[in-house]
Amino acid sequence: MENVKLERAIDELGRIVLPKEFRKHLSLWDDEPVELKVSDTGEIAISKINANVIVEIDEVGRISLPQSWCVKYGYNAGDTLDVWVENDVMKLSRHS
Repeated sequence: MENVKLERAIDELGRIVLPKEFRKHLSLWDDEPVELKVSDTGEIAISKINANVIVEIDEVGRISLPQSWCVKYGYNAGDTLDVWVENDVMKLSRHS
């Protein structure tokens, strides 16, 4: 699972569908809050709750990115992000 990388598009409401196999691997369940962290480069890390930005995964596996992050890092509807798991954390970054 550590070397699997997929692409996901941000929708017009700033949401992205998290891959089911990644959610299962990390035991991230629907309607369960998760923690989002963003690096200086705009890479986003998703993990079980600690204390940063907390969002819920909806019934089809989507999360909403905070509007302030979309503005600051230039994330727009239709943008494609790479999604992967690293050290038991699901990560997203701009598709390269």
